[in-house]
Amino acid sequence: MRTTWECQRSRGGFEVSLSWKGGKLEQAAVLSKNGNKCRIRTDRALVLSSEGMKPRTLRPKKGLVEFETKPGRTYELSFRVV
Repeated sequence: MRTTWECQRSRGGFEVSLSWKGGKLEQAAVLSKNGNKCRIRTDRALVLSSEGMKPRTLRPKKGLVEFETKPGRTYELSFRVV
């Protein structure tokens, strides 16, 4: 069963939509309102993509993944094994 939460606001000027499957986070979409650095607490690697950007794998360092953002851009995060 898949569950989706839409437009949860978070610190730093982000809106986040989450998609869960089998009790685990599968995907997230992060809309950057202000262009701040996005920080996600996770122990899992993720694939980051956005329009006009080549997908890349980010691995957590000390339980944290960070990436730069641009205002108005949406970033897709996939927690699936690829």
